[in-house]
Amino acid sequence: MPTNQTQKEEKPALPVKVDVLIVGSGPIGAVFARELVNAQLKNREDLQILMVDVGPHVVKGQLQHLSVPTGDIATQYIRNGQNPAQKANENLAEAAASRVVGGMGSHWTCCTPRQHLDEQQPGFTEVYKNYDRAEHLFNTTTTAFDHSVRQHLIMHTLEKAFNDRPIKAMPLACRRNKSPDNTNYVEWTCPATILDSGVRGHREKLSDPKYSKVPPTRAWERDPITLNDKFEVWPNTQCVKLNLAEDKDKNVKVVSASLKHLLTNAVYNVTADKFVICAGAVLTPGILWNSGFTTDDKKPSYYVKELGKNLTEQTMAFCQVELWKEHVENVMTQPPVVDEKPFDPKNPTRRPVKDTNITNKPRKEDLPKVWGDFWNTTAPKYWIEREKAEKRDEQQANASWVALRTELKDKVAKHVKTFQLDPLPFPADDPDPQCYYSYVFTDTKSKTNKRWHTQIHRDAFGYGQVPADIDQRRVVDLRWFGYTEENGHNCVEFSTNNRDEFGMPQPTFHFTEDKSQRQADMRADMVTVANRLGAIISKEDVHKNMPQGSALHICGTYKAGIGDKADERSVVNQYGQMWKHPNVVLGGCGVIPKANACNPTLTAACFAIHAVKKMVEDLDK
Repeated sequence: MPTNQTQKEEKPALPVKVDVLIVGSGPIGAVFARELVNAQLKNREDLQILMVDVGPHVVKGQLQHLSVPTGDIATQYIRNGQNPAQKANENLAEAAASRVVGGMGSHWTCCTPRQHLDEQQPGFTEVYKNYDRAEHLFNTTTTAFDHSVRQHLIMHTLEKAFNDRPIKAMPLACRRNKSPDNTNYVEWTCPATILDSGVRGHREKLSDPKYSKVPPTRAWERDPITLNDKFEVWPNTQCVKLNLAEDKDKNVKVVSASLKHLLTNAVYNVTADKFVICAGAVLTPGILWNSGFTTDDKKPSYYVKELGKNLTEQTMAFCQVELWKEHVENVMTQPPVVDEKPFDPKNPTRRPVKDTNITNKPRKEDLPKVWGDFWNTTAPKYWIEREKAEKRDEQQANASWVALRTELKDKVAKHVKTFQLDPLPFPADDPDPQCYYSYVFTDTKSKTNKRWHTQIHRDAFGYGQVPADIDQRRVVDLRWFGYTEENGHNCVEFSTNNRDEFGMPQPTFHFTEDKSQRQADMRADMVTVANRLGAIISKEDVHKNMPQGSALHICGTYKAGIGDKADERSVVNQYGQMWKHPNVVLGGCGVIPKANACNPTLTAACFAIHAVKKMVEDLDK
């Protein structure tokens, strides 16, 4: 943003012709840009790519509610997102969009699991082959939190409690600093990191004026901006619509995009050979609707039957636990002092064993037989399986475990000795736990499938704030995600009678809550796991799912289709191209064709990578 807010804004020199226009600068937009810039086109060595985002370039994460019923007394004075057409019982109340450079990449969880085969749509085998490439772009790893004492304590505890249920380290999009001077630093994946090594450059180029066509004094136009002469990012630039033209046979073609520079209200019509719209699962169909596309079959040239339909969103259950004191003591490197008196700071050798916040007790069979058995175990199954995946045999796995266990034990011993007033054995810089149970686990006792995705970790969501009187090192978040059955009712519609704060058609949700037994089973499973770890802090959390839309994982609103009459059942083909409009490519979670329970971003990246392959083929003709 400019340092002098009173200066007169000048109209930016936005290009009027590019090869590819990308609307949306989130993780998926970044995947499109990186793959296109890296593509070796024989006939277009000077491929020009313009990326625009309606929001500014800021560091802070940003979310805005999409649809707020005005009949709700508690929300009738909320200005943004007000929607008199929204029925409260059909709303995705927590659905929100990011309007900022970086999009959802400014605040996402960075959890990047692959879809289970049960979640994948048949016929898209070539799309799912891109998982390796997507994981490379996102820096997906399961090892970044190997040096967390609490991670191994939780995995150790759950492996003992549920011997036939594999616990795994969560696949995360991040890189831990390998410098021995500071291994605490973790770089979480975002559009900047996705673009970083792919768009011919290093991060220091972001602040180097020679890589920008705009004077550095006008940073609001330049930031994060030009990494090379092929690619530019323009913040505060809204794609209002795609401009359509009819030929003599009434066939419609997309010829340009209307872009509005919000700081000057200047409007530009930019032409391109390919228009890539990846503005989110709700805002993307909103742009198409504003362009003239409709679900009204009375306008055959503009008719897109499934636009905004087939909406799926995940259900979500959440709770927090405070680790049982017995689990905490199991990490100590010296026997705990058994004393029922509260901790006395004047007597630092006395450690607390009684917690007034805990009213229920753990099952005796879940507790360690003797203190410190956490340090006496051979390599656990979860470690051996992970090492096997890295092409290491069991002997190598045991050796690496012994080395890691020794390192962690030394860390705990050093912390306890150095900070004798600290009642916990966990170092202050101990990384947060990050582990999970994967989708579809077959319970050998009940012969049932657990068709949900789980996250056992710590995260920074607003609803996961730790009470002030509890040390957050003892707190673990449990998030269980379930899928909703696809039906013909769930959709998002748009109205030109009501406009949002950016003048775009107001989205209205029609979504039926999934009240199936599977949802109750999912919550019960979460409570079962939680009780093995510690005392549930707020027991009100476990009796119902989070408000609809809390997962922020909307999919299917412009789903991809394949096979006979796919154009009647979907909006785009397997390459993200709109049916009848091959120069328009849609990206993001909206293309994912089937209901799912896991985090969908990695799968959306697979579709984007697949789309770029076709785009390169078309552009290089």
